[in-house]
Amino acid sequence: GERYEAHLVAEGLRRIATLAHLVANGSIAPGSVLFWDEPETNLNPRLITQLVDVLVEFARKGVQVVLATHDYLLSHRLSLLSEYGQNPAAPIRFFGLALGGPGGPEGPVMVTAGDTLASLPDNPIVDEFARHYDPERSLFDRSHGG
Repeated sequence: GERYEAHLVAEGLRRIATLAHLVANGSIAPGSVLFWDEPETNLNPRLITQLVDVLVEFARKGVQVVLATHDYLLSHRLSLLSEYGQNPAAPIRFFGLALGGPGGPEGPVMVTAGDTLASLPDNPIVDEFARHYDPERSLFDRSHGG
């Protein structure tokens, strides 16, 4: 119930407040499109699930949501909803963009698509997340006689 000046609120919460403002003024409404580049930026990771829930609800209400992200938590949460049929009213698709192809690094942008995050080939989000745990797994194995 308290009011705060915008510059005193954390950036991630300001982004959420911007969504609320866009809904309130009718900019986000059924039939509209929300393009959002890296919605997780400056957002406390504990709020990612809630953000996904809001975005899914937008989609259920007829708002097309297009996100660009490099965030594992956000993309994986959406992927789980898609993979386990938790979101039949709002289909989720994943697209991967990569430079290269027939012309090498200067070639065209290659686009892949899938219903889940794991269905994208050469996915740097999943690859790097897996690589992140390789050293931990190695240390665990060594410390437990493996």
